[in-house]
Amino acid sequence: MDYEGKPALRLMDAISKEALAALSTILQVVRRGRISEVEFQTLYDLTVRQNILREELYTQVFEEIARYRPVGNALWYYTLILDMAYDYYRIARYCWEIGRVMKVFGRVEVGGDVEKMISEMLNELSDFTRKVLSGRLELIDANKLLELEERSDERYLTTLKELAEKDRFTKNDVINVLVLRHVERMLDHMEYLARKIKTF
Repeated sequence: MDYEGKPALRLMDAISKEALAALSTILQVVRRGRISEVEFQTLYDLTVRQNILREELYTQVFEEIARYRPVGNALWYYTLILDMAYDYYRIARYCWEIGRVMKVFGRVEVGGDVEKMISEMLNELSDFTRKVLSGRLELIDANKLLELEERSDERYLTTLKELAEKDRFTKNDVINVLVLRHVERMLDHMEYLARKIKTF
């Protein structure tokens, strides 16, 4: 399938770079345990730009569909691009939500396994993006994305159950469950994309 040179792909590339930049920023923030005003504003600005880019992408995709009249896999690919634009926006938005939690609470300690999940998500999303935008969908290991989502879901549920057994919560208990919830939701969006790839 030849998708190179189409404006829709250039827009999707820009959207994906914003999402990956948001994930990279929040990973550094979580490692350091605090967020600066500059980082917080950067995360917010990324979500604003993604909204603008998504609108441009939708217009461009519909124009390309009208012009090229794609069918079969080519038409399916366009629907994948539209799904990606929304899911990447949500991922960037959840990064900003994590930043907001950290801004409110100040210095925080997030579990090393949570940091590892965000790092793995960044790596997997980068790889997924490269393969989709180059049209090499057959090389995507959707199962790896699904396994990562399953682990985050289990970690979140375990944390909730542990909290349910406590009479008092520490500040860090609250921070960790909020951060975990946002990480789990980000990985839900990766799960949606992985399941769509399985239909290819």
